[in-house]
Amino acid sequence: MENQNSKRFNKLGQVVEKVVSKILEPNLKNFRSNFPTIGTENSSVLGDIYKQFLMILQTSIMSEFDLIQEERQIKSKLTKLDYLLDQKAKRYQDYQEKKNKNHSS
Repeated sequence: MENQNSKRFNKLGQVVEKVVSKILEPNLKNFRSNFPTIGTENSSVLGDIYKQFLMILQTSIMSEFDLIQEERQIKSKLTKLDYLLDQKAKRYQDYQEKKNKNHSS
């Protein structure tokens, strides 16, 4: 059970990445306004710096998220939750099949 990839864990990672990307969505115009001289004289360099800054910031945020999920054992807990819910669904399906079989007899 521990080696399985949790559907919920994978989804959580996707959601966090999407949120971080949205938060850090490039807004070079606002960034340039903080550096008006460089922004007008050498905007391509400022754009490159901004892209590098966003990449570093995103990497840092995702590293912190990875640390938190390791400390809290999120993957193993979500994997266990997936297993329990799958077992519950299987028992419910077996119950429904048995119930339908008894009604058709």
